Formats: sequence, structure tokens, C-alpha cells
Amino acid sequence: MLKAELQKYLPSRWLWSSHLGGVAFAILLALKDFYLNTARYSVIDGYMHASSSLSIYCQTVLPLIAVLFAGYLICSEYGWGTLRLYFFEGVERGAVARVKFATMLLALASFAFSYYAVVLTLSGVLFGLSGILIADRVMSVGEVVLRLTASYVWGVTLIGVFAGFAQILALQLRGNLGFTTFSALGSFYFVMLSGAITRLPLLEYLTRPGRDVLRERLLTNELGLAFFKGAVMLFILYSLAYWALRQRFQRMDILLS
Repeated sequence: MLKAELQKYLPSRWLWSSHLGGVAFAILLALKDFYLNTARYSVIDGYMHASSSLSIYCQTVLPLIAVLFAGYLICSEYGWGTLRLYFFEGVERGAVARVKFATMLLALASFAFSYYAVVLTLSGVLFGLSGILIADRVMSVGEVVLRLTASYVWGVTLIGVFAGFAQILALQLRGNLGFTTFSALGSFYFVMLSGAITRLPLLEYLTRPGRDVLRERLLTNELGLAFFKGAVMLFILYSLAYWALRQRFQRMDILLS
């Protein structure tokens, strides 16, 4: 069933436009920083550029396209009138929920990876990833890539929770993509801003690891503990999101879908 779902959405203009838009965004940010370096308005190394570019993408573009596409996976079925066909054909409702959730995660991963690959390549070619200073020491290229990857993967994983929330809302609102996107994005930015300006433990567990791994002088046990607490929190949220989506599919009235 997952293969059929992928074949249905792989030709989607939304999917490929989102990929191309992300690549174009990465190139524009790289050209902007390269111009600032060339004109000597600032000194930007590969680590500064990559961390800034990945952070901006994770806070602005990726949440939007991830939530939109996640909602579209449900809303398109309402638009085509095909959602009830799964159930008339005897497909188990839990399987539909599982496939929709898995497709959302695969799409999110593809959006994230394409951008990451372009940013890391441009950072290495235009700015260089060696000889990067942090505090009073020089990081190896491996450590630079490790820090960037850990921070980015953390941000992408957090976005996945709200993409799952968008799917639940799309079912609840019966295909209203506009309000679904608005609500899911609003929830995402509330959590991000609250985690940045407050010390509430639960919100801090979600937002702190991605920030601290870029700034800490050393990769310490304390940072590892922050990642562990955050990972447990994310696991709980993903489990709740999938459970809620499954429950919504189980309870929906196919005559109204």
C-alpha cells in the first residue's frame, strides 16, 4: 500500500516545486553571504553560513512546505472523493493511517535532505569547512559536519510532530487545507518561541539541543543528557500524533468523507 501511495504523490507538482524552491533558497542565501565576503562587508566561514542557512530554512520554509504537504496528503483525498474507497474496498483503517503517516515522514525527509546536501556542498566550495574556530580551539571538518547534522536533524524531527498534527487536523476539518496549515504552523511557532524565551522544562527539552550543539565549546555529557531528554519527549509526541491519527481514522464516518 505504501508503494501505491508513493506512486500517487511522487508526480505531484507540490512535491517537486517544494524541492526546487528549497534548492533555490539555499543558492540565494549562499550567493548573498559570498557577496558579503567578497565585498568585505563581513567575514563568513562555512560553519557560520551553513548553520545560518539551515536554521533559517528550518524556521521558515521547511515548516511551511512540510505542513502543507502533510495536510495535502489528506485533503487531496477529500477533493478527489477517494478517501472512502479505501474502506469500501476492505482496507484496514489502521493501515491507511500508517501509510499516510509514513508518507508524510518520507516527504519531510526528502525535503530536508535535498536542502542539506546543497547547503553543505555550497558551504564547502564557497566558504570552506576546515579551520573553523570555536572558543579557543579549531574544529575538525568531521566535528563541523557532526554539529551541523545533529542540529539540523533535530529541527527536522521536531517539524515532523507538527506535520503529523496537520494530518489530524485535516481529517478533523474534513479537508480544509487553509485552516489546517494555519493551525499547525501557529502551534509550531508557539513552541519554538516559547522554548527560546522561557525556561519551561518540556519546551526547553524540545528546543535546547538543536541550539546548544552549535554553540557549546565541547560536546559534553550535559549536552548528551539534553539530547536524551529531548529524544524521549519527541518519541512520546510522535507516538501520540500517530495514535491520534489512527483513532481519527477509526472513528470517521465514511458516508461523510
